[in-house]
Amino acid sequence: MYLVSEYAEVLNGEPTLNSPMEKVTGPFPIVLMQDAAKSLRIVAGHDRLDIFRDAESNAEESEGFINWAVELIVKYIKHTSATAGRLALIGQRVTPSDNPAKELSRHFCQDRWIDTAINRPQDFELHSHKCFKLGELFDVNSWVRCKTAIKREGAVANATKADLVFVEQDINSLAEVAELRNIPESELRRFFPEAMTEMVKVLSLYFPTI
Repeated sequence: MYLVSEYAEVLNGEPTLNSPMEKVTGPFPIVLMQDAAKSLRIVAGHDRLDIFRDAESNAEESEGFINWAVELIVKYIKHTSATAGRLALIGQRVTPSDNPAKELSRHFCQDRWIDTAINRPQDFELHSHKCFKLGELFDVNSWVRCKTAIKREGAVANATKADLVFVEQDINSLAEVAELRNIPESELRRFFPEAMTEMVKVLSLYFPTI
């Protein structure tokens, strides 16, 4: 397997492989690689390649990871003779809060709703979707999801009360044309930096003080 041999030094955790004889289909992975800290993971399947990174990082570190991931994707496509029908960049951010539902509702809603219909929310969600042309590339979906969440690690693994504000951004090319397209390398290399720039811009609109 190309990924195992090429990235074993960086992804030095124990890989998980499914035998080709098992004829794994659909969303199930063929190979899962990760680093020893389990903060960086690659999941390769029959019809997709996913790269995950869990870390606290600044803009420079995020840009460095994007560049590294793009090079991996380009090499993987060339080595496997795959086609890139669809691209996506997903960013997730969390911040602790004593009362995330109250914090989010007061951030997004007018006082007349806060004082009546949503004066004591236990959970709160805001989803927004747009479709537009990303720079000079192609049409994309842009999702923003703001909601409450529960931390699921360490001593609070069994917690039931929301203690996080969770924000997810998802910019992806259109699914309905994925089977008809083979996105060229030049556009692939442009998509991820431009999508990351767009995410920062959109986030500042939703949360101007960040």
